[in-house]
Amino acid sequence: MNDYEKAFQLKDPKYRSSILTNGLNKSGERALLYATGMDEEDLKKPFVAVIGSFSEMVPGHMHMRELAEAVNRQGRKNHLWSRL
Repeated sequence: MNDYEKAFQLKDPKYRSSILTNGLNKSGERALLYATGMDEEDLKKPFVAVIGSFSEMVPGHMHMRELAEAVNRQGRKNHLWSRL
């Protein structure tokens, strides 16, 4: 890997999310991530996606919004890039 290619290795490859950020051929993916408000430092962090089944239509799911928000807060507290 030459110096030019190294410039596009933003994240430690041990993170599965590095497949979205690392490499010259991932510039399209990085552009979409930048459009969400991320910056280069955010791209270096592990990504955590919090997916919930909150619905106002199902009474048993009403608590899921609060649960997802709590998980999201904990992710940010631990310096992860976490979004709902």
